[in-house]
Amino acid sequence: MGVAMPAAAGERRRGDYRPKHRRSTPWMVEALAVQCRHAGSYVRSAESVRAPGGEHDRTNRVWTCLRCSITVAIHKRVSSSLAGAALQAGRPLTLAAAGAARAPRSCAGTLYRVASAPGLLARGPWTPAQVDVSWRADPFEPAHGASEAADRALQALRERGSPSHDGLAARLASFQAGERALTLELQPARWALRLISSSAQSISALCVVRSADGRWLAGRRAAWLASWAGRWALGAGGAVEVDENPTHTLGRELREEWSVDAERMSVEALVSLESEVVLLVGHAWLPDGATVTPDAEHDELAWWPADVRRWPEEADEPLRRMGALLSS
Repeated sequence: MGVAMPAAAGERRRGDYRPKHRRSTPWMVEALAVQCRHAGSYVRSAESVRAPGGEHDRTNRVWTCLRCSITVAIHKRVSSSLAGAALQAGRPLTLAAAGAARAPRSCAGTLYRVASAPGLLARGPWTPAQVDVSWRADPFEPAHGASEAADRALQALRERGSPSHDGLAARLASFQAGERALTLELQPARWALRLISSSAQSISALCVVRSADGRWLAGRRAAWLASWAGRWALGAGGAVEVDENPTHTLGRELREEWSVDAERMSVEALVSLESEVVLLVGHAWLPDGATVTPDAEHDELAWWPADVRRWPEEADEPLRRMGALLSS
C-alpha cells in the first residue's frame, strides 16, 4: 500500500524516486522520529514555510517510506546528502533527543498514513473548527484471520461480564497536519478490531477535562469495562461513530460520562498507542462552579492537582505523560 502524496509539477511519481547524494545544503524536516530499514523506498515532499522566529522562508523536506508509511524526521540542521545517503542505505537517522519527541506541525504539503509505531503523530493545538473530517464510503477490510480473532476477544469479554457491543466505528486512514488545520480521513471499520492487533488503526476520542482553577478530572473505570478496567483515567473517551466528527465525539463522551458541558475546548494531539488505537486528544475546560456526575462506567472520581508533579500514586506513567504533554 502506498502513501498518497500531492504531486508538484515535475515531481517524480511513486516507484521511480530514489534518494541520491546531493550538494550539502542544510535543511530541516519537522516530522515524527521513527526507525525504518526499507532502503530505497522513499518519496520526498517539499514545501516552503515561514521559519519560526525568522524573516525568511525555509524549505522543509519530508521523507516517507512507501512500504510501511513511516515518516523520517530530522530536528536539527543536516545536509541533504547525509540524509539521502542514510535513507538509501536503509539506516535510521539519528536525531537530537530534544527533537525526537516532536511531531508534524507545519507539513501542509504532506498527507500521512498512520504510522505503525506508537507515539505522537501530530501536535496542535487546533480549534474544533480547524479539524476537517472526511469519510471513505468503503468499509475497512481486515487481514486474514483478524475477524475470527476479534470474535474470540469479544466472546472473552462477554464471558467476564463486559456487555461489549460490536458493529461499525471509525478508523484513521490518513491525516494531514498543519499549524492552522488538522485534516482527518476516516473509514468505517468493525469496532471489535480494536481489541486485537489488527493494523486497523481504530480511532477514539479522549477528552481530558480541567476545572476552572486547573485541576484534572480523573475517574476509576469500572471492573466490567472492555478497556482500562479498574484503572484510573483522565476525563472521558470512547470510539468515534460512523459519520461522526471526532470533535463532536469529545463533547458527546463528556456529556455521557460526566453530565457536563465544556466552556471551551481545543484539539491538542493525535497519538498512536501500543494497542494500535489512535487517540484524538481534546482539552476541555469547565466553567467556574461546574459540577460533574459520573456514569456507571466510573466507580470513583477525583480532582487531581493542577501540578502534574503532585498527582497521587494511582496516576500511572501514561497518565502522567499525557498530563505533561497538555501542560507544555
